[in-house]
Amino acid sequence: MKPKAIIAALAVILSVSLAITPAVARQTVEKAASVLVKDARIQSAPGVVLAATLRVPAKKSPHPVLIIQSGSGPSKRGGYVPLEHRLNDIGIATIEFDKRGVGQSTGALTDTMQDMEADISATIAWLRKRPDIDGSRIALLGHSQGAAAVPIVADRDGHIAAIVFLAGPVGQRGTMFLEGMRRQLVEGGRAPDLADRVTVATGRWMEERSQGEHANEILQARNTVVAEFMHAGFGQEDAESATKVLDTPQVLSMYQVAPGTALAHLQIPVLAIFGARDEIIGPQSDAAAAAMAENPKALVLEIPGANHGFGHRPLDAPARESPGGGPWLSLLPKALIADWLKEWLIDPPQVDRWEVN
Repeated sequence: MKPKAIIAALAVILSVSLAITPAVARQTVEKAASVLVKDARIQSAPGVVLAATLRVPAKKSPHPVLIIQSGSGPSKRGGYVPLEHRLNDIGIATIEFDKRGVGQSTGALTDTMQDMEADISATIAWLRKRPDIDGSRIALLGHSQGAAAVPIVADRDGHIAAIVFLAGPVGQRGTMFLEGMRRQLVEGGRAPDLADRVTVATGRWMEERSQGEHANEILQARNTVVAEFMHAGFGQEDAESATKVLDTPQVLSMYQVAPGTALAHLQIPVLAIFGARDEIIGPQSDAAAAAMAENPKALVLEIPGANHGFGHRPLDAPARESPGGGPWLSLLPKALIADWLKEWLIDPPQVDRWEVN
């Protein structure tokens, strides 16, 4: 694989971006007699107001609610309407918002984990003040980068009822980031030992950036990364371009994030679903199962033939091809998700469901 192709692949895997832009999959939200559709404005950080759509079943309230968080990129509301309809029909409210700096939401789009987590937390706080929402039955759903955010928010909040984790990376701080980077380099034809040198140098640079105290040390570490890319066979221009891909607030935030740690802390219901042919994050089911091995309310599923966006991906598709083929979310088991959320939000078991008397 040529250096420019590797650089493009790094840009995808390291930002955990979507295989399909959610805006392409937007669907019209229709008002129905059984659902009250409400436009909302949610204050998040200073200068950031999130434009949201809250769909509340026209039944006796208060209702449980699912907050939907998409992955990276400039996504708007409207990507999960079929799932929202199923949930609304069984009595679960849903809310989705334009990401900050996108659509009708104000602020600047940085796509960092910190901003995403702050906006989810602001939405939780806003919902807990509403008389038509049961603040003790708030669930979170995230896809890709959004999936990485929801267990962290749930762990920090301490009162989230359940989460749905779709095609999210699982791992520890720095580890999953560097492993993904190394995999891209090796698949692109770089020798494993040269890939190791690049990732070790990158890890040191990221740590210097995380501390953010010594500009000279940060610059020196950056220059070392450029040098290691060149040692691995990149020309100077391509080495600079590859390093530039890494030199963003979003990528730094993905290096710092640790969804695996948060998943291991949770003892609430967790439904984790992955595509068996995910071309962006690769196999994650085993890591998710291991992280949640002590959580009896966790369920891990893998969808055969599914890509990162839960469309079908042909078996012979080129490695890391993005998009991998198939309509957005066409293989996502929406009925299963709705039934699972109904079980935990509306009809929670009175005893541990794995207990045998």
